[in-house]
Amino acid sequence: MNKGNIFLLAAALVWGFGLVSQRMGMEYLGPFGFTAVRCVLGGISMIPLVKYIEKKEKSKGIVRPSEMETLKGAFVCGVFLALVIICQQIGIQYTSVGKAGFITALYILITPVSGLFLGKKVAGNTWFAVVVALIGMYFLCLTEGIDGMNFGDIIMIGAAFSCAAQMHAVDYYVSKLEVVKLSCYMFLVVGAICFAPAIVLEGDNLNLNNIIDGIMPILYSGLVSCAGGYTLQNIGQKYTEPTTASLLLSSETVFTLFAGWLMLGEILKTQEYIGCIIMFAAMIIAQLPSKNKEKL
Repeated sequence: MNKGNIFLLAAALVWGFGLVSQRMGMEYLGPFGFTAVRCVLGGISMIPLVKYIEKKEKSKGIVRPSEMETLKGAFVCGVFLALVIICQQIGIQYTSVGKAGFITALYILITPVSGLFLGKKVAGNTWFAVVVALIGMYFLCLTEGIDGMNFGDIIMIGAAFSCAAQMHAVDYYVSKLEVVKLSCYMFLVVGAICFAPAIVLEGDNLNLNNIIDGIMPILYSGLVSCAGGYTLQNIGQKYTEPTTASLLLSSETVFTLFAGWLMLGEILKTQEYIGCIIMFAAMIIAQLPSKNKEKL
């Protein structure tokens, strides 16, 4: 296992427990306010590390892209990341943590399929995996008909599509930019995007007292999940292709299910567990070696 894979598995573990902190954080702040505070905190916490890396690289004569190029990459990645986190924050209020984790993990299928629009081929086993995933989605959300899929499930599907877009964006920029600075700026972009709607829509909840009361989930989500998890992803993707990276990151779903049971006492219905198993199988199928599979 190369070091990129280790970083990605570590990110999956961090994010698996991160959804629990996101659910807990909603007891104190609205979705936009919680996202804004955690991401600004995550970005600011990384500034000393960014300065240290810049000083170290300058002493070695390493030349990096301009500040404007880094800001551009951070803005693109940040917009998609904002969509991912906001969808999760809103959706997690209406569905279980474990269920949310598995639905969001659909990005492992959406990532290679969406690569078609970037001129990349998709192997036959990926198409088969899509069919299997749809069956899993039925057991997870639709056994009671369309009414069985709640609002939170639908929003989580939006998070999955946004996550696939963010994977492609990160893959494009990590080879061109310094990853820690990219992560730092990316979180500050997400925070800036979310502060305006937080003030307009959630002004009554966005106050110092609520932030202090919710400090534990905010700290975990900001310092560990944001600063730690997404930086681990960015570093890991530097050494691992996106398709393989998406498989490793999908192990987040297992950690999420465990975290929901351990910390929130969440227990899914039998058919929902069946759906999780089928969807996880689809994720594995999507990553099986194929002769005509190209690097995404």
